[in-house]
Amino acid sequence: MNQEKWSRAMHAIAWLDEAYQYLLQGQYDQVAAFYERLLEDEPEIIEHYWHLGLAYLLQGQEEQAQVTWFFALNQEIDSELKTEALIDILIKESTRQEKLEKYELTWRLRGNIQELEPDNLNNLINFIRLEAMLKLAVSITIESTQVIELLLKEDVEKLPSELIIETLNQVLYIVSEESVDFARACLTHSSNSFNVVEAIAKVAKKLNLVDNLVSYPVDLINVCREKYPDDLSLMRSLFVFYSDDIQYYEKALEIAKEFLNKSQTTSARTFAFRQFLYLYLRNYNWDEAMLIAPNYIQEISQFATKNSSIEGFIASVLPMLPHNLLNLQDNPRFNRYIFNQFNRNFQDITLKLGAIGFQYHSYPNVLTKDRPLRIGYIGHTFRHHSVGWLCRWLMAYHDTSQFEVFIYSLTHYVDDMTEQWFIKNSTQFYSYSKDTFYEDIVQQIRDDRIDILIDVDSITLTSTCEVLVHKSAPIQVTWLGLDASGIPAIDYFIADPYVLPDDAQDYYSEKIWRLPHTYLGIDGFEVGVPTLTRDSLGIEKDAIIFMNIQGTLKLHPDILRLQMRIVKNVPNSYLLVKGKNNQPFFQQLYARLAAEEGIEVNRLRFVGNTPTALEHRANLGIADVVLDTYPYNGATTTLETLWMEIPLVTKVGEQFAARNSYTFMINAGITEGIAWSDEEYVEWGIKLGTDQNLRKEVSDKLRKGKKTSPLWNGKQFAQEMENAYRQMWEIYVRENQE
Repeated sequence: MNQEKWSRAMHAIAWLDEAYQYLLQGQYDQVAAFYERLLEDEPEIIEHYWHLGLAYLLQGQEEQAQVTWFFALNQEIDSELKTEALIDILIKESTRQEKLEKYELTWRLRGNIQELEPDNLNNLINFIRLEAMLKLAVSITIESTQVIELLLKEDVEKLPSELIIETLNQVLYIVSEESVDFARACLTHSSNSFNVVEAIAKVAKKLNLVDNLVSYPVDLINVCREKYPDDLSLMRSLFVFYSDDIQYYEKALEIAKEFLNKSQTTSARTFAFRQFLYLYLRNYNWDEAMLIAPNYIQEISQFATKNSSIEGFIASVLPMLPHNLLNLQDNPRFNRYIFNQFNRNFQDITLKLGAIGFQYHSYPNVLTKDRPLRIGYIGHTFRHHSVGWLCRWLMAYHDTSQFEVFIYSLTHYVDDMTEQWFIKNSTQFYSYSKDTFYEDIVQQIRDDRIDILIDVDSITLTSTCEVLVHKSAPIQVTWLGLDASGIPAIDYFIADPYVLPDDAQDYYSEKIWRLPHTYLGIDGFEVGVPTLTRDSLGIEKDAIIFMNIQGTLKLHPDILRLQMRIVKNVPNSYLLVKGKNNQPFFQQLYARLAAEEGIEVNRLRFVGNTPTALEHRANLGIADVVLDTYPYNGATTTLETLWMEIPLVTKVGEQFAARNSYTFMINAGITEGIAWSDEEYVEWGIKLGTDQNLRKEVSDKLRKGKKTSPLWNGKQFAQEMENAYRQMWEIYVRENQE
C-alpha cells in the first residue's frame, strides 16, 4: 500500500452510518461484525482497524482490541500520524461514554489513550479523575505515572481550571501522601490558583467536619498556604481543625496568635479574639479567657459601631461572633445592641450576595383567618439534642385539624427521636445535608406555602440564619435556641412574663411575644438507671452533695467562687462537678478557686459525662442541691434538675440567658433558691445545704407541681403556642388587607 493511500485512510476516520447506528444503540458486537466484513474487502483502510478495536474494547475484549490496533500501528507508515488518529477516535468515544455515565468503560478508554500517549496531560488527568470516581488505586497511578512532573513543567499547556477542580474533588477524598502531592502540583500548574485553593480547602473542611480527620485536612490547607501564606480564611480552617481536640491545643493557640498578628481590620481582630475565647472556654481555660475578654468586648464594640469592611469568610459567620458576650457579662442592653447590629449587617450582606429574592412577589395563600395554618419549624436539633428533648412535645400535641406541620431539619442525621417525635408528628419532614444550598431550602419553604416559620436554632447555625434573612415565610418567629437573633427578617421572639424584664422590648429588634405562663412546657423526661454512687466517689452517706452540671462555656469564675463559699460554709459538704474531667485546665480552675476560698481540694469531686441523657438524669439523684451558673443559666439541665425533684440555687440576671432557671422554677411552683444578688445566692446555698427539712419541702413542692404546674403540661403549652400563632396570623391578615 502506497503512502498516498495510507494518508487518505488516516484522515477518513469518520464512522460509517450503519456502524454508527449500531454504536448508538449499544450493539457493539454488530459494530465489530460490520468492520470485520469490511476488512476482508478493504484491509488497507486503516480506520477500519481503529473502529474494530474500539468495538472489541466496548464489548470488554480489551486484549483483542489492543492486538487489532497494534497490528495496524506496526505497519510501515508514519506511526505518529496513525497514533494521533486512533487517539482522536478514543477521546471522542470516551467523551460519549462519560455522557452516558459509563464511567468504568470511559476509564478503560482513557487508560488505553494513556498507554498510547503517556505525556498527554489532559487525558492523564481525566484518567485519574475517573479512577478516583471508581475508587480504584489512584495513589499508585499518581506515583507510577509522570503526572506530577507533567503538571510542574513550565512548557506544558495549562489545563482548564474546571478540569483540575473536578479532578481534585474526586482525588482528595482518597487520603494519602500522593493526594497531597497531587494537590500541590495542580495548584502550581493552574492559571486560576484562587479557585483551586478554594476547592482544596472545601474538601479539607468537609473531611474534618464529616469524617473527623485532622492531620490530612491540615496537610491540604498547608498546601494552599504555600501559595497564600497570609490568607486569614486558610488560617481559620487550620484553627477549626485543631481547636476541637485537646491534643492539638498548642497548635490551635499558635495559629490563633498568627491570625491575630496578621489581622489588619476591626472585623478580623474581632474574629481573632473570638477564636481565642472559643479555644480557652472549650478547654476550661477560664483564666486565659478572662484576660482576653476585655479585648474581645472592645473589638466587638468597635466593629458594631464602625462601617468597616468585612472579610468574606467573616461575613458568613457574623451571627456567631457575639455569642460569648452572654457567657462573659449580663448586660442585655449592650449585648442586644451588638446582636442587632451584627445580624442586620449579616442580612444586608447575605441578600446582596444571594441569588434569591428577599420575600414573596405575591403571597400565594388565602388571607383568611378561618383555615388551617401551615406551620414550619427549622433547625438542626430535631434529634437527641437539648432542643430536641424540649420541642418534641409541641409537635406531639399540635391540633392537626387546625395546623399542618412542616419540619426542615438542617442535618442529614436521623435518630430514633427524629423518627418517633418529628417525622411521625409532621405533615412533611425534610432532611438536608450540610452541602445543601440555602436557596434550595428557602424555595422549598416557599413552595410549601408556609404561613409561619419557627426558628428553633436561634443563631447557633449559619445555614438557618441564611434561610431566615430571605423571609422564607410571611411571619418568622424565634423560639428556644440561644436568644433572639436580631435578624431584621424575624418578626417575633417567644418569651413569657419572667424570662425577660419588663423593659426588654426597648432593646430587642423583634416584637416580644409573651405567652401567659411559660415560654416552654413539656410533659417531662425519660430517666434511666443511676450509675453514680457515693461509695464510688468516696463520699459519706450523711454528707451534703452540691452539684454543678453545666458545660465549660458557663463556668464563669465569679459564680464558681460563690459556689466555693457555699461549700465552705456547709459542714461535711462536697462539690460534685460534671464535665470533661480528663482535661488539664478543668481541674486546675477548680483547684485554684478552691485554694483562694480556703477549701480543701478533697472536697471537690469530678465525674465525666455520661453516655446517654437518661443515665445523666438518673445520676442527678445523687445531689442534695444543684448550683446553677451565671450569667448563663442552665436551661435543659435546669428542667432536668426540677423534674428529678432536686432543689436548685440560681442567680437571676437581666438577660434571657440569666433568667431561664428563674422562669422554670416559678412555673414549677417554687421560689426557694431564687437569688437576686451574690449574697442571696450564697445564703440560699447555705440554707438548702444545712436544712434537711427545707430540702424536703422543696422536693415535695416539685413532686406535687408535676400534676398542676404549667411547666409540666405540654398539651396546655401547645394550645397557648397555637393561640399565639392564630393571633400573629390575624395581625398579618389585618395589616395586609387594609
